[in-house]
Amino acid sequence: MEFIDNQNERVGLKFFQLIEVMTEIKVVNANFLKKLQSTPFYELRIKAGNEYRIIIFAIDHMNFAECTKAVCLYGFQKKGTKDYKKAIQHSEKIVEDYLKKKVIMGKSINAKELISKRYGKEGSKEREEFREDAFSYYFGEIIRNRRKELHMSQENLAEKVGKKRPYISRIENGEDIRLSNFALLANALGLSIELTSQY
Repeated sequence: MEFIDNQNERVGLKFFQLIEVMTEIKVVNANFLKKLQSTPFYELRIKAGNEYRIIIFAIDHMNFAECTKAVCLYGFQKKGTKDYKKAIQHSEKIVEDYLKKKVIMGKSINAKELISKRYGKEGSKEREEFREDAFSYYFGEIIRNRRKELHMSQENLAEKVGKKRPYISRIENGEDIRLSNFALLANALGLSIELTSQY
């Protein structure tokens, strides 16, 4: 948390928005959460001008999608592959110390409680607005990343769906994300939307 608290407000907001999304979505898009090869760690990926990474360890399951407890170990601004080596070494040391001595990995904080303190209690107007913004950011970034993967401009995508470029820009910036908008763009970008039962 110290790393996030030392960043600008935008980075902190994106971090908490991703945590909010991760508490509700079982399988998080790889643009935001990616398994680090040959390690037990995952990285939370934040784009806010620069790229930031938070190394995460899933405590109660090797598969992040199945875990119910995870800990943020180390945060850094991504500049190159050397940054990863240092972050992984630091994270391994934290986990090793924990396993050897049962040392507490930093201050234990429940993500939902922390978000409640910062953005309002669940069910409150403030929290619902935060939640909506979090999902708009999440889905907007998925659209942006897929469009870039396809080497498509905002103008090209807008033309393909019969809209204007500012429409695409608003959605990619996390504004105006409704299911109908997302479905229209997802289809145009060759993305599928899967609805599955939680029960």
